[in-house]
Amino acid sequence: GTLIASGFVKKERSRAYTTPDYHAHIGFLYVDPQYRGQSINRKILDHLFNWARANGLTETRLTVYPENQAALRAYQKAGFKPYITEMRLSLEDDNA
Repeated sequence: GTLIASGFVKKERSRAYTTPDYHAHIGFLYVDPQYRGQSINRKILDHLFNWARANGLTETRLTVYPENQAALRAYQKAGFKPYITEMRLSLEDDNA
């Protein structure tokens, strides 16, 4: 067979100033472009959510680049909402 999609979930400690103490972290969620629109992403997410629940986790988090509008729409459709925005600024000399 051909790999057309992927995703993983792991138990991760939350930041000290957030609750719950642990959450399910989802990563590397991907569906090959020619297979998108077939609810594969939803099936993977449902499987990962079930794993999280079975392991006593009550919240799921993931990271997505703000420029990845297709992924943002997919995650929002699945019920995800923005939580903490992490920003960055390079301090390297751009003229070097």
